[in-house]
Amino acid sequence: MRMRSICLFLAGVYVVGAAAGSAVAAEVESDWPAYVEVQGVQEFSGRMVAGLGVEPSDRSRQRAFDLVAPWLVRLVPETEEYLFNLPAGITENEMAAYLLTAGDFAYVEPDWIVYPLECPDDARFGSQWHHAKVDSCAAWDTEIGRTSVVVAVCDTGVRTTHEDLSVYRMEGYNAVDELWESQGGAVDDINGHGTLTTGSAAAQGNNGVGVSGMGWQLSHRMMRVSNSSGGGASLSDLAHAARTAADTGDRVASASYSGVSNMTVESAGRYVMSRGALLVWAAGNDGVYLSVDHEHVVVVGASTSSDVKASWSNYGKGIDLFAPGVDIYTTTRSSNSSYGSASGTSLSTPLVSGSLAMIFSRNPALTAEEAEQILYAGCDDIGEPGEDDTYGHGRLNLNNTMAAVNKTYLDVWPIPAYSSEDIHFDVSAGDPLAETGVYYSLIGVGSTFITELGVSVELDSAQAAGPIQQTDAVGSTSWTRVLPRVNRSILAWIQVVQDTGRLSNTALIQVNPPR
Repeated sequence: MRMRSICLFLAGVYVVGAAAGSAVAAEVESDWPAYVEVQGVQEFSGRMVAGLGVEPSDRSRQRAFDLVAPWLVRLVPETEEYLFNLPAGITENEMAAYLLTAGDFAYVEPDWIVYPLECPDDARFGSQWHHAKVDSCAAWDTEIGRTSVVVAVCDTGVRTTHEDLSVYRMEGYNAVDELWESQGGAVDDINGHGTLTTGSAAAQGNNGVGVSGMGWQLSHRMMRVSNSSGGGASLSDLAHAARTAADTGDRVASASYSGVSNMTVESAGRYVMSRGALLVWAAGNDGVYLSVDHEHVVVVGASTSSDVKASWSNYGKGIDLFAPGVDIYTTTRSSNSSYGSASGTSLSTPLVSGSLAMIFSRNPALTAEEAEQILYAGCDDIGEPGEDDTYGHGRLNLNNTMAAVNKTYLDVWPIPAYSSEDIHFDVSAGDPLAETGVYYSLIGVGSTFITELGVSVELDSAQAAGPIQQTDAVGSTSWTRVLPRVNRSILAWIQVVQDTGRLSNTALIQVNPPR
């Protein structure tokens, strides 16, 4: 009966506006999310997105459709989302509370207008210090990138004739107008931001001019998400751009925009990953802790040349890794040969996107999930030992990442670990049907010969963390063990080795006393 009364009120809103709106406000629960716009960061657009979540029933789909049908703009079948106009007389918070109360939606949020993250031009034209920091030159000894691997840059456009961007540029797409470049879709840089980020990810290298992206021969595609000179874009257009890129076969979609904590971003990331690609998003430049931790999106913070968090970079549980983001020298839109320095998580993000493209260049058969784990395995550990709530997996290292591409991958979880509780060791990308062991050291890296397998691990005084077992047909296996009791926090280095000689990455974890 309660729900029927709310439906009647909303039907009234469609006709009579504000009077019914106040009635809905009185009916809805008071503990639903409260959305507040921040000028220049994320602003209300007059539209909202409602998502059904994973595997809804047909009955739930129908009820959900009936609820938003009068205001529907479009259904996004790829992600089970409804984009609809906010009816007159109702606030975003009132509408979200009403739809969530109905019980058929997993989330309801504004279709925020979000903005390119602040990247002011620096009058000082500096060198690309970030390549030395992430050890790019050593990585390029083994891989320079393939033109068949495309980074889709979801941004404000690109200077299509720039000397460092024109050779490996793919046909662009205008996500606002839903037109490919060949159909008349505008992709020229309307703001300047997109040329900065494109160069950071994929500027042509070793060509005698300008700068280099993360690979010398990576292809790039501009997915223009804004037709405004200010660069503002709706989250729905950004999500559409990322999905379209993945459907086209691009392996990485890069978004240097605000708004990362919204579920629209996670929904887009889930779809992109289902298509064998990865969505990379900027953490933001507000200097705040991010608690929303997306499972299907790579979120990037900004570090300085001293390997510490830039003062303005967001950080926290929601960050997967950091990359250089201060005074990054890159392409600009001023002319076909213009360059400049800029700062922001906007610049850190394409460095990671380009690095993921390098992983796919080295091994195009990798799944999105495998490429993501290889990215993390190659990070330099900064901050607290192991994965932490400030720096995530650490700071990007391209050379380590390239070295990890052909290694077996070890994932240890949960982090942090507590004694007397279960810990899991998951192995992937190993040799199939091979005898495999997992080992730990409380001392550090070194070398220990494993008699049972006839090979050595890169650990000092290594001990077995579980029994030797065989990988399956795709090179995977796992162990679940109970950690022994400790009275103080200790560090443990963990590595997997196979009788074929293949080694995994080395994982560093902290084991804490019982909770």
